[in-house]
Amino acid sequence: MLSGFVARLIPILLAVGSLAHISLLQDHLAGHRLSSADLIKRQDPPVDEPFYLRICPLGASITWGYESSDGNGYRKHLRDQLRWSGWAVNMVGSLESGTMNNNQNEGHIGLRIDQVAIQFVSNLKTYQPNLVLINIGTNDARQSYEISTAGERMIQLLDQLWADVPGATVILSTLIPNTDPVANANVQSINAQYTTTVMNHYSGQGKKLLLSNMNDGFITTADLNPIDGTHPTDEGYTKMASVWWSAFQKLETLNWLTPPPNTGVPDSATGFDCPKIYGQGSAVTQIQVGSGYDDGPYVHTSIAQGQVFTFPFLNTGNAPDGSFNLESVFFAELVNTGGNPNRSAATEEIIYVLDHSNGAYTYSYWSNFNNNNFGAQTTFNPQQACPPALVRFADINNDGLDDFICLSQNGNLYMSLNLGGNPPQFEYIGLIGTAPAGYTYDLVRLADMDGDGRVDYCLIDPSGDIICQRNGGVGTTTAPIAEFGGYWQDFSTGGSSWTTMFPTQKKPNASGMNLVDLNGDFKADWLYMDETGQVETFINRRGGGSGGMVPNWQYDAITHYGLSGFGVTDANSRVKFGRMYGTGRRDYIWIVPTRMAGGAWSHSLNIWKNEGAGGTYLKGDGSNYCDMDGDHYADYIWVGPTGSIDIYINIKDAPHWSNNIGVTTLNVPRKGIQIADLDGDGKCDLLYVNPATGAVQMWHNQYSGTWNSKSFAYLGEVSPATMCTAGNGVGENDLGVRLADITGNGRADYLCMVPDSQVTGYLNGGLQGGTINWDNVGQIKLETGYDRANVRFNDVNGDGLADLLWINKYNGDTTVHYNAGEIPTAGSAFKWVNQGALYEGWDRGANMHFASLSGEGRADIIDVIPSTNMAYVSVLLRRSTSQYGKACNGTRFWV
Repeated sequence: MLSGFVARLIPILLAVGSLAHISLLQDHLAGHRLSSADLIKRQDPPVDEPFYLRICPLGASITWGYESSDGNGYRKHLRDQLRWSGWAVNMVGSLESGTMNNNQNEGHIGLRIDQVAIQFVSNLKTYQPNLVLINIGTNDARQSYEISTAGERMIQLLDQLWADVPGATVILSTLIPNTDPVANANVQSINAQYTTTVMNHYSGQGKKLLLSNMNDGFITTADLNPIDGTHPTDEGYTKMASVWWSAFQKLETLNWLTPPPNTGVPDSATGFDCPKIYGQGSAVTQIQVGSGYDDGPYVHTSIAQGQVFTFPFLNTGNAPDGSFNLESVFFAELVNTGGNPNRSAATEEIIYVLDHSNGAYTYSYWSNFNNNNFGAQTTFNPQQACPPALVRFADINNDGLDDFICLSQNGNLYMSLNLGGNPPQFEYIGLIGTAPAGYTYDLVRLADMDGDGRVDYCLIDPSGDIICQRNGGVGTTTAPIAEFGGYWQDFSTGGSSWTTMFPTQKKPNASGMNLVDLNGDFKADWLYMDETGQVETFINRRGGGSGGMVPNWQYDAITHYGLSGFGVTDANSRVKFGRMYGTGRRDYIWIVPTRMAGGAWSHSLNIWKNEGAGGTYLKGDGSNYCDMDGDHYADYIWVGPTGSIDIYINIKDAPHWSNNIGVTTLNVPRKGIQIADLDGDGKCDLLYVNPATGAVQMWHNQYSGTWNSKSFAYLGEVSPATMCTAGNGVGENDLGVRLADITGNGRADYLCMVPDSQVTGYLNGGLQGGTINWDNVGQIKLETGYDRANVRFNDVNGDGLADLLWINKYNGDTTVHYNAGEIPTAGSAFKWVNQGALYEGWDRGANMHFASLSGEGRADIIDVIPSTNMAYVSVLLRRSTSQYGKACNGTRFWV
């Protein structure tokens, strides 16, 4: 066996003549060492061939590299050999797999000959390879699928391939052995058809087709994975590379290879770099020791509004309430009366459910026009007959309108979707949430715990803990159930369990526990109200660390001193909270009975307007990173809540920076501020995006050595008045517009992203005459199903093009879609290639940032601690050159 192996490998080694590369190949071939005395020294430097090999590996899982330890399969060994023989190589395809540099391929796991032909051969029209390596048919053999037609189906595939890429040279390989007897018999039949039917068909046609034999006894079943008996071991993949190389050497003698066509994408873009690999990066280093400011702890104040509304229902009984049901009063945003895109300015309607005591109910509301102005009584039909005690209102789908929820006695959720309108129209959806056994409706609390605009499902457990499941909808997903693409998940890891969100405070009465957004940051705070109306509060703050998305609770003591002076002893049924004044904060509402002349009772609302402040901003909210001085190193910019700008220049000595405090103030909300180079001069500009229209205002960076008030020149709006109406969500990073360079021309382009992350946009044609020339290219990225708040655009691989990143909200792990350039793909103007998770996070996603602090032009991962604004970075592995060639911190990556 060794002699046959040596015979096959010797041509490779004679062409290489490099001890370093011999070791690289032979490390995968344990026990088969060859003496370097037999080798010919390769020229140094090499004499490269005159054009690129643009190679498309085409096939299924073996082409992809399945079951190889590094995911590279045969491709890296072959590419290394070609490079060391003097060829420049660009491997192309719609998939990327393995740790190797330039790992593109068309290896589609599980597919047969006809499936690859129908679904993926057309991809080659985009890439225009000059060499195609085909290894397909193993799945046909394993499935015993139409074995007798395998040769004809391969001919159909090749005909389509040459129709799309007329000048391509093709190496067609036979199939490797299989340990399954039936599959192996099929392999032999398919191989015979490739050797005779296919090769005879093209004989004399002038097609550049070469057969490479993978089943001549060189690769045996001993080279296969012992578990599946189909895929090669690492040694088996190396042997496959040897067979491909032998075939390629034959091609060189035939002079079939020609330069690849110009596709507009340079083959040189695949030059040496350190590929981003999950779990690899420098040790975490502190880069910020804490700066900026927050708005301090929440301090509650209020202004008494007095009696502002009286219900038109009179109770003629002797008791104050009688036929008036306190459980029938609700406050919710049923209609958007002003059409205001600013969700913080929303006001809630007054709602009353009239129980006719016969299973029928009338649902009424009074529109809230702010400043204690209310509309006429209007009825609506929620498409459910639900008694007042079981009614709840909550925004399930993050559209800014509260949906109708009817609880079952055991705490399950039945939903009617608010479709909008005035009066609102509702569509019955059905069961959307199921409580664990043993719970009852009075223990259910519906509240947005993570501030993403979607209500979460919480319960008070027997110990007094608050346990919750997160609403896992994306965008405006109708409901968190599979039918609509949503789900409930825990707050710790994203699993399906219930998470303890707030530990018991051992309070005596479950009815006093409320989850209410008191400070207007869209995250529900914990309030306990006793029977006099006194309220004790914990404020919900974004935390960090390994706890997933569990809040960091800040004790705020007594915030409301109650109504004991008015003799109130039943506050838990008589006091409610609602957003009545467009501040985003919940106001304190007392339902007051009043004895009328004649003995009847009326019921009015006495409101204390919430004027509290604090507990909404964190120091870490202001951290931004961009190259402000044009030296290619990202600098640190701290942005205040109203647009104050502090610039800390990167002096390459973390955690030290060159501090420039108070450079300018933009006097606009921080959430709308973005920092990007809009004019392509290498220095990032200050930008403000109008959340309603998407229009961009620009403060042009004119830095020339010192920072002062003249460093930024205000140019006004540099875009059309209306660019993107996707709007912002309520979360800190839920933005409808992103500005990032996706073309590689140094100028940030305009990306409009709807809540499900579909991206349309405009390419930046440069600054002329005080405005930017924008080119509308339509769809840039298909919807991904990602939540928009966790999407970023940063250059990961250093090719100058911003890639799409999606951050796991629980642990910061980040999936990367490489930007393959302006190649129309699936209805989009750009092509994106999903790499899977490339960054390993160590904190929740909202705390992770990306910027090239190391000056490599590739995004390093940064963790900003929200409460302190301390920050830590893990830098991508750097390129280096030694006597052994180019490497990544000592790890060899040969090109």
